[in-house]
Amino acid sequence: MYYPDDVVERVRMENDIVSLIGEYVSLSPKGGSMFGLCPFHSENTPSFSVSSLKQLYYCFGCGASGNVISFVMQKENYDFPTAIKALAERARIELPEERYTEAAKKDAKTKKTLIEIHKLSARYYYDKLNSDEGERARKYLDARDIHPKVRVKFGLGYAPGGWDGLCKFLDEQGYKEPILLKTGLIGKNNAGKLYDRFRNRLMFPILDIMGNVIGFGGRIIGEGEPKYLNSPETMIFEKNRNLYSLNFARTLSPKELILVEGYMDVIGLYQAGFKNAVASLGTAFGQNHAKLMKKYAGVAVLAFDGDDAGKRAALRAIPILVENGLRVRVLDLDSTKAKDPDEYITKFGKDKFLQELSNAMSHVAFNIKQMEKEYDIQTDTGKIDFTEAAAKLLSKLPGEIEKDVYISETSKITGISDKAIRAEILKQSRNLVGGTPKLRRNFELSAVDKRRQKGLIEAKKGIILYAAEDKKIALAIREVLNPKELKDYVFVKLLEIIFNTYDEGGNIYPAELVSRFESHEEQREASDIFINTITPEDEKSKFKALSDHVRAVKKAYIEEQLFQIEDDNEALKLIEAKNNLEKLYISL
Repeated sequence: MYYPDDVVERVRMENDIVSLIGEYVSLSPKGGSMFGLCPFHSENTPSFSVSSLKQLYYCFGCGASGNVISFVMQKENYDFPTAIKALAERARIELPEERYTEAAKKDAKTKKTLIEIHKLSARYYYDKLNSDEGERARKYLDARDIHPKVRVKFGLGYAPGGWDGLCKFLDEQGYKEPILLKTGLIGKNNAGKLYDRFRNRLMFPILDIMGNVIGFGGRIIGEGEPKYLNSPETMIFEKNRNLYSLNFARTLSPKELILVEGYMDVIGLYQAGFKNAVASLGTAFGQNHAKLMKKYAGVAVLAFDGDDAGKRAALRAIPILVENGLRVRVLDLDSTKAKDPDEYITKFGKDKFLQELSNAMSHVAFNIKQMEKEYDIQTDTGKIDFTEAAAKLLSKLPGEIEKDVYISETSKITGISDKAIRAEILKQSRNLVGGTPKLRRNFELSAVDKRRQKGLIEAKKGIILYAAEDKKIALAIREVLNPKELKDYVFVKLLEIIFNTYDEGGNIYPAELVSRFESHEEQREASDIFINTITPEDEKSKFKALSDHVRAVKKAYIEEQLFQIEDDNEALKLIEAKNNLEKLYISL
């Protein structure tokens, strides 16, 4: 759902940041702000500041920052649209859903009904588990040592062995065939008779991040196939866009998710105190699963079954997770000791599992360990093939320190020198950047150094602050600086918004600017800028500082262009522009 900027701003303004954060944190006045213990990291001395004037928060301990929307996103681990919905509900603002087309309105109504039916079905299955009919399922849970409180937490239930128990129950609630067939819980045979999809199964409700039941998984009790059966895809349930127990795991800190293979693994880990475990829903782990995990965590720990199939699944998941920006570690369980995490905890206890979890290896180390099994490194050919495969893997690592560690490890395994392995990595990773070699030699080091300088970031922050302070200053900046020269997306977008706002006759409110970004990370970057204020300066000092900022930004931008350019004539023009920067001075 897309919400116009004016709607987002109304939602933000109707939710005072001090009032909202006060529902989570005990705040006390100090100076011109309110202070309390940070809800995002553990501390004993309050370092969490909330400004009523700026409508922004900032933690001097961990650096968390943003506006009221950012807070809800970070605290509840909501995405942007979900945070807007939650805040609108809090402020009793009706969001403009009437903008839906008639077809979309009809779909929304159907989805709402499907969620109602799934909630009723979950209650039906739960009641059956705790009736005489559910005795065998309860005995299974007893044998797995699943505590009654945990059964309630996950809403576990039982689908009786009859063919139409749920059908009759839902019919009594007033739901008829057309909508029932859309649930995925009810089927229809050739004779036209409705029947229950799930029969004689332990039932696992699947919830979305808002806590709505959207599907089910069912494990057969006793003999029968398939062992696990899942809801088919419906209007409210997409297997590749949901993860089991993410509704619980998403709000936990640290932001790390344990990815396991099955429902019982998740529940067993949760019961042992590891409440950040999730599992895919009867489908192969894919890009959308990884994107979903990245929204709520920075680290993924793979804790798949210890057999060969589990290791192959881990090897398939690793590149998908890495590609989507997650740091990946692998818990390599010994299959001779336990087939999965749940069994490991049952046999050896949660403390031993915690130790294993703490020692989980880097995905690179796991890959190398698995590669080693594929080659006979006792032979020259095997050593060479293994080293080439390892070098190909290491060539993709961005960090030199991490690369150095695994070069040494590969050298120990094969006896091949570090130098030779480095040469092979260079060969594997050689992908020359287009450009005139002479110019690249002259400017490559300078460009890299400039991009890394903290002073350049401070210059960009200064430009945004000066532009937001005064319309005349912003217009003077626009005369000499194109927003794209700031390079970083947040800075570029902020400067563009500031220019456009002044063009439209508006005023600049930092908390409103922060709301124009949908990801929490971008909101944090934007709010970090406005946490600062410009120290009062005389006109001469102000414009000298601003001119220094603009020159630094333009110089870095030109040097990066020189690094990439192929045409020497164009390069010479850029060099001349760089030399002329010393003449640049902003004045009103």
